[in-house]
Amino acid sequence: MKNNKIQFVTLYPNCPNYGLVKDVGQIPYTLGQSEHVDSYLASSFIDEQGEHKEIIENFSIIKLQKWSTFFSGFFFLLRNSRKFDWINIYHGGRRCYYWTRLYKLLNPKGRVYLKLDLSYSGCQMYEKSAKELKIFEKTIGISDIVSVESEKIRELTKRFTKYPIQVIPNGYISVDEQCIERTLREKKFLTVGRLGTPEKATDILLEAFAASAKEHEWSLELVGSIEESFKHEIDIFYKKYPELINRVIFKGPIYNREQLYAEYRSARTFVLPSRWEASPLVGPEALGNGCRMILSDAIPPIKELTNNLEFGRVVETGSVESLKQALILETRRTYSEVESQMIIEYAKNNLSWDSICDKLYALMIKKN
Repeated sequence: MKNNKIQFVTLYPNCPNYGLVKDVGQIPYTLGQSEHVDSYLASSFIDEQGEHKEIIENFSIIKLQKWSTFFSGFFFLLRNSRKFDWINIYHGGRRCYYWTRLYKLLNPKGRVYLKLDLSYSGCQMYEKSAKELKIFEKTIGISDIVSVESEKIRELTKRFTKYPIQVIPNGYISVDEQCIERTLREKKFLTVGRLGTPEKATDILLEAFAASAKEHEWSLELVGSIEESFKHEIDIFYKKYPELINRVIFKGPIYNREQLYAEYRSARTFVLPSRWEASPLVGPEALGNGCRMILSDAIPPIKELTNNLEFGRVVETGSVESLKQALILETRRTYSEVESQMIIEYAKNNLSWDSICDKLYALMIKKN
């Protein structure tokens, strides 16, 4: 395994196939496309015959035993620590602390990249619990690169830790432009996600759109799986607003990335009114395809996902009225294809996995 390249492994025993298109899979995958890095993903649950085979076929997966998360990682490190220059682990609790201590014991020259994936609630936990904060401080104190996904979360961490923390946002997967169907942007709002879950606030979105509908002629398109418990709410919505049956369209999940990106590119504005989030991956996807943004103030990376509000608006979490007014204001803006191209360029330079991993690699070289 050893050669003159950096040997990098993401240790995430619980990563399933869908994790391959998220940060857990995309960071090692993208780093591994470089001529300077050999990268791997260590997981117990990747099915090599399952979804995202196009990634699996060009990626080095290390299969772990299906033990508990802690012991799967522990025994992997016992056998393999000296093989890797860098390990990438997630979160900041006891499991990560013991993994890091073991790795550093067995490989004193080894480096650790700790990706905290920290939300507002996580920051509140560390502020309120001296016990949790102590283990958090120990973990980041022996890690070499520690990152959060937004400037807002980094500012909050300054309240309870003195250690330097990097901002490395989550990104989107670039695809061949020629594979995306060309279409004109419609007067359409779009949302993508697990529809009907409490955190995604689909109920707020539907009511806000209905409240705004007489003020404009735009439609609302919702892409994603629908929670079984929410299907009855959709029936009630259409009975309450029968005039919107052709303007509020549930498209179901779209798994083909080129088709999904075509949906983004057919919309002018992406809406995510979540009640809580850490760093939603649909945000960079929407920006990477030129959508303006409407985000709730529960989403930490607002700065990163709007370029300091240049490309979007923020609404009050849980407020139908606040979202209604934002929807109306968006419909009254003059659409500009030039702005869409500016958004795409901004995302490419700041939120594509290529640009993100270039920054991470530079930090790794600096540490080495």
